[in-house]
Amino acid sequence: MKRTHFLILFLLMNFGELLFGQTATEDPLVGYFENTESQLGLTVTKEGKQYSGNFIFQGQSYPYKEGFRFLGVLSASYAYNGNLIPFSLSGSGTAFEVITEGVTIPVTKKSNEPVAPAATATVTPKTTTTTTSSSAKVPAAAGTRYKDPFGAYSFQVPAGCSVTPTKDGFEINCGMAGIEMTVSSHAYNSTAAVKKDAVDVNDASSAVSLKATTADYNSNGVLVHYEGKASGSPLVIESLVLVSPHGGGASVAAKGGMLNYTPAVTAILKSIANSMQFTKPVVSADAQQWITKLKGKQLLYLYTASGYSEKYSYDLCVNNTFVAAGDNSYTSTGYDSNASGASSSGGSGTWKISSQGSASMLVLTFNNGTVKTFEITARSASNEVGLNGKRYFIQASKSCN
Repeated sequence: MKRTHFLILFLLMNFGELLFGQTATEDPLVGYFENTESQLGLTVTKEGKQYSGNFIFQGQSYPYKEGFRFLGVLSASYAYNGNLIPFSLSGSGTAFEVITEGVTIPVTKKSNEPVAPAATATVTPKTTTTTTSSSAKVPAAAGTRYKDPFGAYSFQVPAGCSVTPTKDGFEINCGMAGIEMTVSSHAYNSTAAVKKDAVDVNDASSAVSLKATTADYNSNGVLVHYEGKASGSPLVIESLVLVSPHGGGASVAAKGGMLNYTPAVTAILKSIANSMQFTKPVVSADAQQWITKLKGKQLLYLYTASGYSEKYSYDLCVNNTFVAAGDNSYTSTGYDSNASGASSSGGSGTWKISSQGSASMLVLTFNNGTVKTFEITARSASNEVGLNGKRYFIQASKSCN
């Protein structure tokens, strides 16, 4: 045998453990690892060259097996909702990190023995998720605090997440592929009302079939979980709907494909929700005057040009509900997309007038969850009002009587 070949064989026999794993007693990746803030734990044991154990998240434990080590990194997958979720573990000493779904989570090695605390129960992964209860023990996010422009709520996001204001609230990006996350206001005044509207969605024409489950969250919220298919693709939608003591509230929601929607997404939702603070919006004297003037009235918009005409209206009832309507006798019965989210046949919901800086804003919250805002401005005629610069006539409401 050539000397070089002998040397390679010698290295593979004596130092192969550096590439493919050491003995269980010397392997730094064997033991129990934990991040208490994220409620993540990992037990790792080794038999031969294969690793197995449990991926633990929020008190639930998901078994994995047939893990392998290469270049000092343990790679394995656990089953969640019938799908395999890959993760990796690497590090040395007491400082390690777990990477899953593109998220890096630092963990500390708590023990050389692959045993989790006795309080952690192992569960058999299921192919479907049924939400029957909700734990609010996830730590509140401690990053930058963002405020609703109307002063109704504020929240924080975990480090590494970015926030983009939108016309309906905020978009949250935490670097999780295939996941859309938002924070927005709502008009529910009780958790009972939230649960009443959380029903299964089945629409054969659009291939949507979603099963709804709910769970109480803290003393003022509901976790709504939808799971099923949309356009033939597996989909998960979750929303933490929190009710403010001042009326209405805020919702933290996320949606994504089944393969992308892991327990880490729910943890981020809960961390944001647990940081939520509600305040009573300040209504300026100007806004109060508009409330007095517009309550119980119909706001009518008319437009005609070159054979094209529009007519639509908003009836602002005294109980703070509204009715939107179109007139099919006109060429265009659709709503101005910049002014409402309702269909051509109309819509309804709740309305309020709030202050945003020095401006007074009319806020319409439709029953389908769409929120539209209009800046209110005075016009020269007393029976007119400007909404986002367009002229509306103020007249008596028949729908509210």
